[in-house]
Amino acid sequence: MIFNERGPYNYASAMDREYVANTQPEFMTAYHGMPIEKPIHGEQITEPILTTGQIGQTVSEGPGQGTFLDSVQAAIRKGAKSVELSISTRAPGTGPDFYTKDKLREIREMAKANQVELVSVHVPVEKVSNLSGFAGINQGFVEEQRFMQLNEVKKAIKFAAETTNGGAIVVHTGEFQRVMSEQPWARTQYGEIRAYEEEPERFVAYLVDDRTGRVVADAKKTQVVYEPIYVTASDKGLVGRRDPQTGHVFREDDWLDINNQWVDPTNMDRLFDRVPKWNSEKTRFETQRLTWDNFVKKAEKWNRENTDEIARDPKKRMTPEEMYYRTVAETNELQYRGSSLFYAQNYEQYKRLRDKYQEALKVYEDLERQVPEKDRWKLMKQEVFDRMGITLPENIMPSEYLKREIKDMEDRMRHTHEASSSADARADQVREDMQHIKSVAKYAKDQSVKSYTDAVLYAIDVTQEHHLKNPLFIAPENILPEMGYGSHPDELIELVQLTRKNVAEKLMRERGMSLHKAEELANRHVMATLDTEHLGIWRKHFQRRSGESEDQFTQRFNGWYMEQVKKMQDANIIGHIHIADGFGYENANLPAGTGILPVVDAVKYLMKRGYSGPFLSEGYGDAERMLRDTWKAFGSPIYSLVGPVAPGSGTRWSDVQHSYFGHTNPPNYVFGAYSPSNDWTLWSQTPME
Repeated sequence: MIFNERGPYNYASAMDREYVANTQPEFMTAYHGMPIEKPIHGEQITEPILTTGQIGQTVSEGPGQGTFLDSVQAAIRKGAKSVELSISTRAPGTGPDFYTKDKLREIREMAKANQVELVSVHVPVEKVSNLSGFAGINQGFVEEQRFMQLNEVKKAIKFAAETTNGGAIVVHTGEFQRVMSEQPWARTQYGEIRAYEEEPERFVAYLVDDRTGRVVADAKKTQVVYEPIYVTASDKGLVGRRDPQTGHVFREDDWLDINNQWVDPTNMDRLFDRVPKWNSEKTRFETQRLTWDNFVKKAEKWNRENTDEIARDPKKRMTPEEMYYRTVAETNELQYRGSSLFYAQNYEQYKRLRDKYQEALKVYEDLERQVPEKDRWKLMKQEVFDRMGITLPENIMPSEYLKREIKDMEDRMRHTHEASSSADARADQVREDMQHIKSVAKYAKDQSVKSYTDAVLYAIDVTQEHHLKNPLFIAPENILPEMGYGSHPDELIELVQLTRKNVAEKLMRERGMSLHKAEELANRHVMATLDTEHLGIWRKHFQRRSGESEDQFTQRFNGWYMEQVKKMQDANIIGHIHIADGFGYENANLPAGTGILPVVDAVKYLMKRGYSGPFLSEGYGDAERMLRDTWKAFGSPIYSLVGPVAPGSGTRWSDVQHSYFGHTNPPNYVFGAYSPSNDWTLWSQTPME
């Protein structure tokens, strides 16, 4: 066989010489050593989309795989011309720590001797599920976990430098959980996306404390919050007028204080000056019922009115869950401040009484010392106290009564001290927390970008130190939709772009690079991995339309699928591709062409748009056919230099597909010119290459 070439002297391996293939009578000239110009393929594709030399294979290590020496050798026997090394640490003796220099050299030399290129390294998925440190809702974001996972990525970078000539370091995303139906990408012309049917009505959005990484609050779609209704400029007929103190032009819903002056909503101290509306008929202050839609509108209003501040710092943009938390927190702070004020007012009263009693005590203690004991009963007369404005109970000495009252006032003062100061402390704590409670998305993105930036800078240094032919680049992969942020193409684009921006800024700030050089390096060392099947699993989250047939649904989803591929290519982020197929519901990892996803169309589009990076088949679901069927799906031709198996029969892939394809052991027969015939074998059945 001759793979991908039109001449008689080009072979994928020695086993390809004079292997039986075509069965058309007009190609009988092949028996005389003439090349045959007809590919074997179920569909007659005039030009192959990808050739066998362009489609490689991902191999792993561990039980059933052996070491990379074993799995790479097996891939070579299948005909792979490029290989990705997927690190696994599930079994003893696996992972980059167990490969000595000699073993690393053997891997390199085996690949070189067989003209196979090791193009990438996949970080162990069992150890690295994200780079944000997210350990689940209960644990939140754990810095120790983020550090450990980043260290695994760096080990993979070092391993790649010692085995490959550069290429992708593939990292699974899944940085944090988010509500699918609330994302900007959840509604498009192609349809609506939900995590589950009732998600829009039942979801929970979480918030995290950026000081600890702990998830501290949640905002439920079904939750209702009440807050006071405050007097506004509209209530006082001040809309359009200017506040003489601040120069602010009143808008309809601007808050006012008791002097009808503007209350700046960004000034936390001024919020305490808002005036709640009094309902005289019900003799209480009015409140309003807030649902999730109200928080969405309040967040939109905040962002609209603070565009300048947001432009300076995008993190100032308010999310609905942050607005929910802020609304609740502001109400709590005001309650604490009100309690403090109430106690403070009583404090002044208690202090005045105590001072009055202390003054009276001095007078009556002197008087009691001057009055003989037998006449002291006269001091119990009320008229003596009338001059001090103090009411004296009967049958008690003035000094005894005053001491008791002084103690009572001091006890009340101490209670006021504690209650008021405690209320103020709680109010201050609420305000402090308010500055640090963020949506999970804001916190996690910062953590992820920090980790990816660190990994990219390390990849840049290692690439230079090892003088690699190609740059080592960090390649976040779109993982399964339910695993979180990074799985949707929009999120993957954002993650790559944020990392590139941060890397460029650090290169300029810390290494003195020019903007052009820094951006060039950042773009070269951060590129995404597109997994064609993972993209297709969004199919199960696509909402079906009433009366829609299966074909209509498939057509609509495929339109969305291709739109996402186009979007990622236009964003210039794709640098690595995993080819796999499936049925759009679970991670089947089938060879291309054996599922229902538009994998071939996507790759064909990318090739036309100039993509020139690696293609790795990840057809683990049918490992024996992961290369052969993928070659077949992309129109990869196989040419024969030998006559047909059955003269007169049609040309088909099945003539060769059950030969040595997919077998990890050497065949028990000799090929072509090395044997008298294709039926000849050793009597002992000893395998021969």
